[in-house]
Amino acid sequence: MKFSDSDKLACAQTVAAKAFFYSEPTKELKTMAYLVKGDLARIIDSAYGGEWLKVEFSKTKSVAGWLHASQAVVGAPDTCKAIN
Repeated sequence: MKFSDSDKLACAQTVAAKAFFYSEPTKELKTMAYLVKGDLARIIDSAYGGEWLKVEFSKTKSVAGWLHASQAVVGAPDTCKAIN
């Protein structure tokens, strides 16, 4: 996903101490993988009016999955430049 009128990819910054990934956009399918507070991940999709964000996180290994929007905020373009 990109910011409006921009070629920059949107990102999510986690606000929860542990923001768990879900294999699908439902709380019943929680995985063991998680991000920690402050991590930045690329938003690649959303579901249910933005209630769920599909993100990709890369550090030493790439991980993708769904985060509940209450666990992260959409970062401003300046925040996201670290991953763009």
